Amino acid sequence: MLVEKWQYILYQMNHVISKYDLGGNVLEIGCGRRGWFSLIVKTYFDSFVITTDVSKQKVHKAKEIAQALGIASDDYVVADAASLPFVKGVFHKVIGNAVLHHVLKNIEMVAEEIFRATKEDGMGLFTGEIVASRPIGWLWKNLVLNKIPGEGIATKDSWKKAFYKAGFTNVDIIRENRSGYSSEILRDLYYKITRYFPEEIVTSLLITSITIVFNKATYGRAGEPTHAYYKVIREQQAKENL
Repeated sequence: MLVEKWQYILYQMNHVISKYDLGGNVLEIGCGRRGWFSLIVKTYFDSFVITTDVSKQKVHKAKEIAQALGIASDDYVVADAASLPFVKGVFHKVIGNAVLHHVLKNIEMVAEEIFRATKEDGMGLFTGEIVASRPIGWLWKNLVLNKIPGEGIATKDSWKKAFYKAGFTNVDIIRENRSGYSSEILRDLYYKITRYFPEEIVTSLLITSITIVFNKATYGRAGEPTHAYYKVIREQQAKENL
C-alpha cells in the first residue's frame, strides 16, 4: 500500500515536511490504512508519536504496516478528531494528511479540539487538503463530491477562518506544487498557462492541494517528550483488542 503512494509520499517528504521540525509529542489525526505520516516522523525526528483514526480497522492496518517495518508509533488509538480523548495542552505538534477535507462539516469542532490538545507554543501541519475558488468548488461539490461520502472542498479563506476562530494566532495556507499530483498532460497544460498568467491566479481557479500550517504562538523548537499524554482510555480499548 505504501508503494502505491510512493510518488506522493516522496513529494511530501522533499517539498513539505522537510521544512518543519516535527520533534516532541506528536499526534497524527486520520492516519488511514497506511499511517505514512507517522512513519516519516518516527524515522526522521526524535518524537513521541501517537497515531489515531476514527476507524478501528484503519488503525489496525497502519499499526500492522509500521510494526512490519520496525518503526511503529509509540501508541495507536481509535479517536474522533471532533472529540479527542487527550488532556489539554499535551502535544507539541498535531499533524495529518488529506484528512481535514473529510471532516469539513465539523471543521470548527475539529479545530477547537486541536487547539485544546496542543501546548502553548504548539503547531499544526496538515498536508494534501483540497481547496478551490467558490464557484469551482461549488460545481465540483455538486457534480462529483456529493456522490462520494465524506469528501469535501473549501476555499482558502474558509480554511483559515476555522483555525483563527479556534484561537490560533497564525494560519498559513500554502498551495502545493501541482506537479506532485497531476498527470503529465495536466502538468504540461498548467505550466503553459502559467507562462502568461500569474501562478496564484491560475491555481485559485483550479482545484488544488494545500498545506495548512497553524500556530498557537511564535513557533520554537519543541521540548522533551513526555509519556503522560492522554486520558485513561486504554482499558476500554483493550477490551476491544486494539
